[in-house]
Amino acid sequence: MTSPRTKSAVPVGAEQATGVIRVATAAEPPLSADELAKLSQAERAARALERDRGPREVPIDRAFLEAALDLRRTIRTLVAAFVPRFADWIFVDLVDEDGVPRRVEVVPADPEKARLAAEMLSIGFGPGWATPSAQAIRDGTPRLYREVSPEILVWATHDERHLAVFRAMDPRSLLAVPLVVRGRVIGAITVFRSTMVPAFDEWSLVVAGEIAAPAALAIDIARAF
Repeated sequence: MTSPRTKSAVPVGAEQATGVIRVATAAEPPLSADELAKLSQAERAARALERDRGPREVPIDRAFLEAALDLRRTIRTLVAAFVPRFADWIFVDLVDEDGVPRRVEVVPADPEKARLAAEMLSIGFGPGWATPSAQAIRDGTPRLYREVSPEILVWATHDERHLAVFRAMDPRSLLAVPLVVRGRVIGAITVFRSTMVPAFDEWSLVVAGEIAAPAALAIDIARAF
């Protein structure tokens, strides 16, 4: 029986990589008072409905294609592909123009943990760090940790503050997947489960890689644009 503090993940399978995700509707630029006055009542109503309709479900590949010229939107789409259906947390790290990994996003499934996410984001990256993400970026190889032991927590963090924040996130099972496009590693994602069951397995790694591939291409296009 599942304990009260855990929740079951969507069954891990190919349908997650080729299925649909919920993404926010792209915001239209606000109209000036003069522009708004020129719209008919029906047009104003249509804009209001479009603005307020909230997230929509679209195929993953299409979502990345739609977002490919907007870096922030692409990253939001990447986050939505994993959290909350697949993982409790996601970190997104991108390599900058100088070849240095930078943490650009930390997102929890639970909005009440936003402050913890902000603290982890502020820690960033350090040269030579041995985090799963840093290693995935260095050698382009994904990592799977079915169980995150206390020893792995210590190994994967840089100092006492880093360890304390990561421990508070309570990672139980973790994946680190490089973002690779045209043979170049441009970053990595780290996803982990703290309350979800079951633990990640090899098939989870396959699914994560299938999502990471179009995400990497969209991020590369957005940065070039």
